[in-house]
Amino acid sequence: MNNILNKITTIIEEYESGTFNTPNRLRELLRELTSNIYYLTKFKIEYKNAHNQIRYRHKGSIGAGEILAHEQIPELYQIRYILRSAQNVVQSIIMEISILKKDN
Repeated sequence: MNNILNKITTIIEEYESGTFNTPNRLRELLRELTSNIYYLTKFKIEYKNAHNQIRYRHKGSIGAGEILAHEQIPELYQIRYILRSAQNVVQSIIMEISILKKDN
């Protein structure tokens, strides 16, 4: 998972810096980012399943089970926010590609 997160970070940093030279490179960044989002989503599913197992097997209250699951599987919470942010970058790249198309 760390490898995927590092790739996503590298892609976003390149996009943010504006160092991409052509619309084709921007499309490559988009392809790489969306592919890595897919792979990160697979990890989210695994963590969600583990989270649910802890939560539902807990003998106490529903709230206590939820807290326990969050404590034992913090990656789920983190992945949710990373995925949301990455999706925002995807939308930004799509808009930028669209603008570049219109300019050419």
